[in-house]
Amino acid sequence: MFMVTIQNGSLIDGNFKLGTTWPHEYEVNIPSYYESIGLPWNIQASKLKDELEFIFEGVEQVFGKLAITRLPYLPSTHNRWSGGYTWTITFLSRGGNIPMMEVNMYELEGTNAKLSILDEASGSFDLYQGSLNFNYFSFDNPGTSRD
Repeated sequence: MFMVTIQNGSLIDGNFKLGTTWPHEYEVNIPSYYESIGLPWNIQASKLKDELEFIFEGVEQVFGKLAITRLPYLPSTHNRWSGGYTWTITFLSRGGNIPMMEVNMYELEGTNAKLSILDEASGSFDLYQGSLNFNYFSFDNPGTSRD
């Protein structure tokens, strides 16, 4: 006799978008908002780099030149990989206090699927449009963010 137990999977699927403002708030009063196309939930670092570096305002790259790495994300409460990733994005050519990126999980699917941006607080001058501009993960901070 066989016993069957159905278990809902925790696989992630779908797309997300990343956004930022440009140019720097010291250059214009209200910078414009730019958003990527839909990015697959498991996008390779090199493809993410290409997609973000391809966003232009005229002849200027909105995100600038980037270095991006992707590592499997293993929550501290898990013993094995659960299917998620951590991307670390380093801005190589965009100077100054870069505004925290925003994420749009418009098509991200999966049980408890989460996507969060970590932007380390660099003090009382870490402002955008006069407001503090940083974010810590509400879960499992990998401690890799720099502003």
